[in-house]
Amino acid sequence: MRSGARRRKQDGAVLVGRGDSDVDFRALNGQDTAALVRVATPLGILDYSNGMQMAALMWAGAFVLFLIAYGPILFRPSLGQT
Repeated sequence: MRSGARRRKQDGAVLVGRGDSDVDFRALNGQDTAALVRVATPLGILDYSNGMQMAALMWAGAFVLFLIAYGPILFRPSLGQT
């Protein structure tokens, strides 16, 4: 959902987007790029050691972006808790 986008569920409840879709896209794009580097390295397109280090850093960066986007959701109390 886009930032501030609203959708109505069948029961009438309104869903409001969080606006983190840009962070989600960057994390997903980082994972895709890391996967391409990881595949290209054994094929000899990149130096093996440098390619593996680049892929590892890209995976770690994508995971950090994921934590930035979803960490607050995962660590806040449940709806039934106060």
